[in-house]
Amino acid sequence: QIMNFTSIEYFLTLEQERSFSKAAEKLNITQQTLSGHIAAVEKEMGCRLFTRRIPLDLTYAGKIFLEHARHIRMEDTELRQSMREIREERRGKLTIGISPTRGRALMPWIITSYQKKWPDITVALREGSNDALEDFVRNGTVDAAIGAFPKPKGENFALTEFYSEEIVLLMSPEIYETAFSEKAPGTRMLEEEKEFSFLARCPFLLNPEGDIAGRFGRNLLRQAGIMPLIRAESSNIETLLELCVRGGGACFTPVNLARAVLTEKTFASLVQVRFAQGAAYEISFISLPQRNQWKMLQDFIKEAKKLYPGQGI
Repeated sequence: QIMNFTSIEYFLTLEQERSFSKAAEKLNITQQTLSGHIAAVEKEMGCRLFTRRIPLDLTYAGKIFLEHARHIRMEDTELRQSMREIREERRGKLTIGISPTRGRALMPWIITSYQKKWPDITVALREGSNDALEDFVRNGTVDAAIGAFPKPKGENFALTEFYSEEIVLLMSPEIYETAFSEKAPGTRMLEEEKEFSFLARCPFLLNPEGDIAGRFGRNLLRQAGIMPLIRAESSNIETLLELCVRGGGACFTPVNLARAVLTEKTFASLVQVRFAQGAAYEISFISLPQRNQWKMLQDFIKEAKKLYPGQGI
């Protein structure tokens, strides 16, 4: 066997899965076939690319090979798509990076509308935390990502604003009344930092720092000098919202995503605490400049903005 684009793709899939069995299953090939391709590449390169232990890990040579393999895949992907668009073929695959809950809130509507125009385009979603999405774009894992990217880290990304999001703190009326010692309103606005002191009496359900809502909530509590009582932590905002509804604690969340997850009646039953400053931010598309020129991606962005023109969902 001589190294080719197939071998590169097999290597990248194995690097992602760190398991021959999982990678072979994802590629829909046998472990023997996968092992043969990797062994052939290692023979051609003259060195091991993976340490043979569980889970698999890259050797130093493997890490260097990974950088070049990603670049080769990106060049191949961009070349093939450019040729399709020159031939005006409306087919191919578009990979979008997005957080799981935002994907649930946005993608069913956008993909359905988009595929009326591009019925032969496969839209693949790659889910991850907001912080991970930049890396997905940078290494070519996705064609574009949707998230909060105020200043992508030193990269020449193409950025297109999508809509504005706002983080609120949701809690049951019982939690609010215990913390505030007053009857629960539907919505409460906190305008000054001194008003945050009541949060010291709240139990919390928090996302990790890598999540937008988790970072906002933890920073706000730190700035207020509050050591929070954390009853549950999860990267899954849907789990936290369900706990919130059951009276498990207060949850920082983008309000539009909460509305997408909860029924209108359930959302209305919760107290919504809003913050006068620092709680709103822009959701944008980012992509590498060369991929941003793809017509199928440009049309996807146009369709998304047409459905949600600057106001979220």
